[in-house]
Amino acid sequence: MGMSPSGLVGFGVLGPLEATLDGVPIDIGSPKQRAVLAMLLINANQPVTPDRLIDAIWGDHPPESALATLQVYISNLRKAIEPRREARTPARVLQKNGAGYQLAVTADQVDALEFEALLDKATGAADSASGQARGLLKKALSLWRGAPYGDFTYEEFTRVEISRLQELRLEAEELRFAIELREGHSADLVADLESLVDQYPLRERLWAHLMLALYRSGRQADALRAYRRCEEMLADMGISPGEELRDLELAILDQDASLAAPPKPLTAAKQDLAPVVGRKDERERFEALLAETATGTGSVVIVEGEAGAGKTKLLETFRQIARSRGVVTAFARCVEVGGTPPFWPWAQITRELGAERLAAMAGAQAGYLTPLLPGMAQTSTAPLFRVAEALAQSLKKVAADGPVALFIDDLYSSDPDSLSLLALLAAEIGSSPIVIVGSHRGRDSQAATPLQSILAELNRLPWAHRIALPRLDESEVADLIEHVTSQEPSRELARSVFEATEGNAFFAVELIKLLESKKGIDLTLASSVIPTTVLDVVTKRLGTISTEALEVIRCGAVLGREFDLKIVAEALGYDRAPSLAAIDDAAATGFVSETNQPGRFRFSHVIVVNGILHGLGSLRRSQLHLDVANVMERRFGADPPRWVEIAHHRVESIRIDGASEAIRARARAGDHAYRSNAMELAEDLFQRRHSLIVDEPPSHERDQLEIASLFDLGRVWSWREGFHSPRLREAAQRLWDLTGISSGDPVLDPGDDIDEMHPVLASFQARFSVETVSGNVRATLDIGQRLLELASRYPDPMVVYAANQAAMIAWLHAGQIREAIGAADKCREALTTLDPDKSRGIMLPLGQQPAWITFHSFAGWLYWLAGDPERARAELDEAWRLTTELDNPFVAGFAATIRGVVAVMSTVAPDLDETRSWSRKAAGGSAAVDRWLRLHEIWIESARGGDPAEAARAIESALDALEEDSTRVNHTLYRGLVAELALAAGDPEWALRSAASGISHAWETGEMFWCPELERLAGEAHRRMGRDDESHEALERARTLAADLGVTAITARLGATVEP
Repeated sequence: MGMSPSGLVGFGVLGPLEATLDGVPIDIGSPKQRAVLAMLLINANQPVTPDRLIDAIWGDHPPESALATLQVYISNLRKAIEPRREARTPARVLQKNGAGYQLAVTADQVDALEFEALLDKATGAADSASGQARGLLKKALSLWRGAPYGDFTYEEFTRVEISRLQELRLEAEELRFAIELREGHSADLVADLESLVDQYPLRERLWAHLMLALYRSGRQADALRAYRRCEEMLADMGISPGEELRDLELAILDQDASLAAPPKPLTAAKQDLAPVVGRKDERERFEALLAETATGTGSVVIVEGEAGAGKTKLLETFRQIARSRGVVTAFARCVEVGGTPPFWPWAQITRELGAERLAAMAGAQAGYLTPLLPGMAQTSTAPLFRVAEALAQSLKKVAADGPVALFIDDLYSSDPDSLSLLALLAAEIGSSPIVIVGSHRGRDSQAATPLQSILAELNRLPWAHRIALPRLDESEVADLIEHVTSQEPSRELARSVFEATEGNAFFAVELIKLLESKKGIDLTLASSVIPTTVLDVVTKRLGTISTEALEVIRCGAVLGREFDLKIVAEALGYDRAPSLAAIDDAAATGFVSETNQPGRFRFSHVIVVNGILHGLGSLRRSQLHLDVANVMERRFGADPPRWVEIAHHRVESIRIDGASEAIRARARAGDHAYRSNAMELAEDLFQRRHSLIVDEPPSHERDQLEIASLFDLGRVWSWREGFHSPRLREAAQRLWDLTGISSGDPVLDPGDDIDEMHPVLASFQARFSVETVSGNVRATLDIGQRLLELASRYPDPMVVYAANQAAMIAWLHAGQIREAIGAADKCREALTTLDPDKSRGIMLPLGQQPAWITFHSFAGWLYWLAGDPERARAELDEAWRLTTELDNPFVAGFAATIRGVVAVMSTVAPDLDETRSWSRKAAGGSAAVDRWLRLHEIWIESARGGDPAEAARAIESALDALEEDSTRVNHTLYRGLVAELALAAGDPEWALRSAASGISHAWETGEMFWCPELERLAGEAHRRMGRDDESHEALERARTLAADLGVTAITARLGATVEP
């Protein structure tokens, strides 16, 4: 897979199946779920029916639940490959197409498709542009990681595709060898060809390539032996070599001139990988100074910039500009390592200009130059100013024939004498056509050095100039990428490299080269990729500082890009004075500098931080994280915003401290994020904590931790995805297993307190909520009954409340109104015991919303169905009063949905405008409730006089989308609404279809509470169609059901007539 722009999913099948998002590998689930993806990839951009998928996965013996399981696999894959897709928006990649599923991808998203496209292009270019074809083939073959669909080698559904891809690969190899041979290569191909003919002995084209490569390598006998091997192998099969091989054998025997290798084409010099990008102003400024030499004016130019800013490259460019104008140039580089002789940069300058020539020009002063002239005895003891005078005299004589430009790179590494000589010489050249250009790191190094005083002297010269190099901007980084790769980069790639390197030219070039060599790398996390050249620079510079300073830098890197020296000092056990001395020493590396906040320091680049960490052993790094975590816990343990940071350090210290503290820290940080409505962060922290837990050895303690972890994840998933979430269903089942519910009674003792009971209640609540939203009323009745039995044995008020609330909701949906009212009374009694003044914030066992608000909302709906509108109004008003005291959109959305149902069905509830206002305020807080709010928005608009037909169509569309997500709760209610709107629109046939759909659902699932109303609407539809007998029968069924169920509100509606 190629480098993916942000948000792009990629698939790899030329090896074991893999998927990436933005270049990062993603988990695509169990083997069977992976098989679904493999089948879709084999048929990319074509619909695949569920039957074909089931056949591929399970063969001739699929389980009864195969279709449901397949739908779960599809849902999981969609979440994995499009995690940022907003709820209710169509899938872009794994699409529903007609009666099947289709993976919509482009060639650059699937390595097999990309390989085929590159092979097609290479084949087309092979004759006319062999160089281009060779490059395309190289790229195509580099996509292969092993056998195609490597983890499905023995599956029947992959057999044909694997064979097809292997054949294409061999075609690509054969074409590559043909081009290489055509371009004059031979000996370097033999080893690869020998390997291939051994693997694929029946491919005569490979034998032909091997014979020709051997012949051209001066191995005529081996070429003929290769033919004999092929001939013998085919003879065993009763056949002979083909005409091409036979003709080639004869040509070799005749030493035919046509077999001679063609001359290899001349190749251009490799393009410079580190161009000067941007820097237009700097180049123009240098050219202007160079032009002034024509008037006999000299100048000194100091180029300054941080390490990696591109100073060396700019000096080299300046030199090229000077040479192009006929200027005599010399270039010297100072080095950071010790052991270089004095005046080393000047010795390089004199060598390039000609040491003997300069000595001759110095005349009587030549002796003063001996320290600068390589190969000459350095016997001079003259003062340095005499050396400068002699050198100036020689340079001026050279410049008499034309301008001279001297370049000295990395002045900060120069010896003090060389710097002093620079200052003295600079003072001599103001009226001569001589330009001296030097570079240094500017403010990157803050310590006082000999260079700082020399620069101060140079600043006083009228002909001295400074050129500061800023970092590259994003557009300049894009230009840099294009130069290095010869391809225009995507905006995402340019931004990723820019953000990772922050515009540092050296880091950018090295990272680009690394990205180019490692296809499919994660661009959004490119700052974690560390080129070895950068590591070398970091290691080299760290070797120049004290042990204490090194420890400060390492501990600071553990804290991140920016760090507090007090935390570092406390973690290392340093007193104030030693820590200050150490940070001063560390600052001399140029890696760190003080920020505007006293005591806080910042690294120059993120990539430097990663380089420092890379050089630490894993145990040492873990120990530093542990030391930092302990310090931060002491300082910030009571400060929730710092808990995520503390959790990070706890996790990184697991190798030293074990996982228990890391698990606890992530739980604490995740809970704070959840309570702050930062649900994405909460989910990430809870997921990472869960991963730590399941990696622990099996034990009772681990089971308890996993229960708590699934409980927390369930809270988030119920918020973000709704109770129809497949992940919540899986978590609920796992909770049942862990708490013993699935095997019978929960693992509890009669003496257990409510803390021990809480996981059991949460497990029941999670499963109950999943089944409720899925419309499985019979399952909710069973769960409610089991909870009531549990409450009879453990009569704790919390257990009694949870059991009766579940029973109330289950009986409400089942239409057993009398039983539901009885449960509501017990629920109210238990809640009053737990929280008499409604101030304690008692939550549902799953913890996603307050118990009193949930109770009052459902009780309001229940009493409206029971025909007690005044009491219903009182319950709903109380629910909303409590809701308005919270700043929680999930809770507000929940309360608004139930209030909205009653508002549009009864004039007792608040008016429609107020209800719509509640819904709109709650919208956007949670995807789990937004779908219901949208339904109620449509409903309210129709009730206020909107177009009923348009509203009915919109609700049907919304219901279809909900059913696709297995969300079928209140299906009867909404089908009834469509029927009522259809009648209002004058379409009784439509109304009858919708009512019949709702009635069928009611009897199928047990959701009976609205069945009497559906029968009433069916009766009205029959009446309008002139079917009096059918109308009478439907209305009788409605009366009987309403009376049996106790749904008095429907009984009252039976006397109403819906006007056409």
